[in-house]
Amino acid sequence: MEMELIGLLWLCLFTVQNLMVMWAMHPWERDARLAHHVLHQAHPAAIVVEIACTRTAEELLGARKAYQALFHHSLEEDVAYRARDKPYCGVSNSTNTLSARRRRRVDLSR
Repeated sequence: MEMELIGLLWLCLFTVQNLMVMWAMHPWERDARLAHHVLHQAHPAAIVVEIACTRTAEELLGARKAYQALFHHSLEEDVAYRARDKPYCGVSNSTNTLSARRRRRVDLSR
């Protein structure tokens, strides 16, 4: 019983530590790491779609640059490659379409 409680305490501390590290990261790095984690683990595509849909064009560009710097791969290529094995095959096209639309919107506003 005591060992179970100690294990549970360590799990809680580890979770809080991960949350604090994620909170302290730059938003671009956080998005890049989150996307990488989602693409390489068994997580729903909704997380990647949420990143693509809720960020501005500058934030998406920053996350793409951070992903490239951290993992030495293109975010779009990883999404396209990983989408073959997962049930969300349309994510790659929707991500590229959203990025293109947002870039166009930003270019027009300048």
